[in-house]
Amino acid sequence: MSIISSRNSSGGVPIVREANMLKPVQQESINIAQQAIKKYGGYHVGQRSNIAKQIQSDMNRKYGRHWQCIVGNDYGSAIAFKKQNHIVFQIDRAFITLFKGVC
Repeated sequence: MSIISSRNSSGGVPIVREANMLKPVQQESINIAQQAIKKYGGYHVGQRSNIAKQIQSDMNRKYGRHWQCIVGNDYGSAIAFKKQNHIVFQIDRAFITLFKGVC
């Protein structure tokens, strides 16, 4: 687990909980998530799907297709992902699981 210590525009310090991803892609994933949270006025239950779709769209555009994103604060998951394409991180109350599927 590594902790990114800089404050961000969404109000919290991002905390990486689990990662199998190159550091530059980790940082870009966090930046994309921060922008999505800001775009939708912060983390709110009614905006989770919109935030996830925005993150997915931006990652697909930047790193190729098949990215999947889960945003929430109470969920379980069992996923298969491509090597070096998985991260779980937290920004304030939002937990974000982001991975590139094996399709």
